Amino acid sequence: MLQRLLILFIVWLGMTSVSYADLMIFRNGDFKYGTVQKVVGGYTLTTPDGKAQFFKDIQVQEVVIGVQQPTTGQIVQATDFIHEATTTVWSITEEITVSTTITTEDEQEVFLEVENGFEIPKFVIYPTSFPFFGRRGAFFTALIVNNTPNDIYGIDFRIYFYNQEDKLMISKDFYSNRLPATQPGQRPFARRFSVSLPDVPVESIKRVRLVRKF
Repeated sequence: MLQRLLILFIVWLGMTSVSYADLMIFRNGDFKYGTVQKVVGGYTLTTPDGKAQFFKDIQVQEVVIGVQQPTTGQIVQATDFIHEATTTVWSITEEITVSTTITTEDEQEVFLEVENGFEIPKFVIYPTSFPFFGRRGAFFTALIVNNTPNDIYGIDFRIYFYNQEDKLMISKDFYSNRLPATQPGQRPFARRFSVSLPDVPVESIKRVRLVRKF
């Protein structure tokens, strides 16, 4: 009898701590399906192929219990989240960058790294001053394009600036409310963003790296 009660308790404990067919929505607008379990400092998500991943509390906006991943052609709607399944899957943890060398309008050569799935087709760096602080620095303004097949909502980026010795001088975050997908045969939609770089001389910038922020 005691052994049977122990087994029932273990089953009940598992049911209360682990849920199946769950949807995890991230603060940058990305999402994943799998088995979600709340742990100290965040969540673990186990995908159907048995791979477990850990995500911090700060990364996760919401967990919706009991939401099956849709098959192609189906639509999932949970709170403000809507997902129409397609034959393509976009990885939310992708941080492989595409590297190019750009020559700016003032003939400065800059090594540009942008996360795969995005593009910076144009940027300008120019010197500026910050009178309130009594300092000089630089101002970076650029266009960003979403080359993925999906519209992206509420996404945070982090952009890094390195000097000639490849040492990090400063990093800045910026937020985009919506980045429309690039549709075949249509001109890509480019959204402008800008960041101020106090105490960073324009001529010192040698490498720029842009990835999604987690």
